[in-house]
Amino acid sequence: MIADSIVCSPPQPTVLNPNESMQCVASYKITQDDIDRGSVENIAYARSSVVNNTPSNTKIVFLSKDNPIEPPQCNDTDIIEDQFLLDGLVMSQAALAENIIKTVLRSNKAKPADKRQMLLARSRTSSLKSLGWSLIWGLPRIVKNCGSHSSCSIVSLQEVIEKYKRNSNTLHQITSNLLSNFGRRFLRASRVKTVKRKAAQLRNLSSQIILRIPSSHSVCG
Repeated sequence: MIADSIVCSPPQPTVLNPNESMQCVASYKITQDDIDRGSVENIAYARSSVVNNTPSNTKIVFLSKDNPIEPPQCNDTDIIEDQFLLDGLVMSQAALAENIIKTVLRSNKAKPADKRQMLLARSRTSSLKSLGWSLIWGLPRIVKNCGSHSSCSIVSLQEVIEKYKRNSNTLHQITSNLLSNFGRRFLRASRVKTVKRKAAQLRNLSSQIILRIPSSHSVCG
């Protein structure tokens, strides 16, 4: 192995008097290859130029015993079921809005301005549905928690989780706005109530399930 960094006290190069010594500390980050081999060979070399009839360029070699490397002990969380649930919830939220949009577009009472607003809402809903899909399936199926093992780094998943929450809330808001602005004119009162209740249920269920996703993931190697 080659040390990533080395610090000596006193700083090198230096002059040592009889009975004086220098202490050096080196750091090295374990790699996946090291883990696969099962050990790291630790060799230290020191060179000195001395006087008073002592041979110059004296080489001192220190060879430690092989240091066994314990592989990271990880807790794995399979989130595939929650990914499918969250994907389905995004689809259902988008479908609620789309059903209202279709109803308005097919109505003889719809004015050109109404249809333009429906087309804008449809485009926005489609974009949010695609974004929700990419956020959910961009998460690793198996989320690892390997603690602070030297060969592992921690990747935060919190930003993806927060984006999904905002995406879900925006889809809910689109449906709420469609109901507020077009519900009385184009939908029966009973259907407005049903859609409102269903939209609230989907948003609440989405908020509960996304909280089950771990907020970080260990990447080792």
